[in-house]
Amino acid sequence: MSNLYLYPIGILTATDTSQGKWTSGGTGVNDLFEPNMGCTSQISDNVLVSQFENHAIQTRKRIPNFRNLKYSYEDIWSREYEQIERFFELRDGRAERFHVIDFSQNEKCTAMSITNSNVSASISDTHRFSTTSGRTGYYACAWKPTQASLVVGKMVSISADKQITFTASWGDLSVYGGNIYVYPVIECYFGGDLNNFKQGEFNPEDGDDRGYMYSGDVSFIQYGAD
Repeated sequence: MSNLYLYPIGILTATDTSQGKWTSGGTGVNDLFEPNMGCTSQISDNVLVSQFENHAIQTRKRIPNFRNLKYSYEDIWSREYEQIERFFELRDGRAERFHVIDFSQNEKCTAMSITNSNVSASISDTHRFSTTSGRTGYYACAWKPTQASLVVGKMVSISADKQITFTASWGDLSVYGGNIYVYPVIECYFGGDLNNFKQGEFNPEDGDDRGYMYSGDVSFIQYGAD
């Protein structure tokens, strides 16, 4: 199974860990964490419109619509910012593609099962997902925040407003109980650098969270079509 580069935790491999790695074949060390000040997801329209004297309108679609995503952070730990920065380096800045969970489009999972390495998740709204390669929601993520556990895979089938089925290709979510949320996963580039991040208060405690806190935004541009 090929590697999946999942922002901001690094490389996910097959179903052995929910933690990201910095090198292929390395040890999983990074847990997923949500942007604590929100995620925005907006469609960019690329239709050219010409209006004539008789009010006739001519439209021409220049390129397919795509999404812009933004993760916003406030006062995150130094270790969390370093994880974001290291992922930016891992993908050579804006040069390489990777995958991003669209946390703005969550669906509460009411039931989940796995059969022959396929995960079936019961959700009330399936329109965010697609069985067409390259579209938004062709990849899906089931995420259990209380255990920092996840599973990511490509869409297999959709039963309208009832259920989605996707492959259990990356991650290790195995306990299908409690609060589980399902999100579309989008293939992206970075939309800019990390220069907007500002240092805040210094945390003097002795431990992993020691250091300056950081606030800022990370932007992403979808590769492919919405």
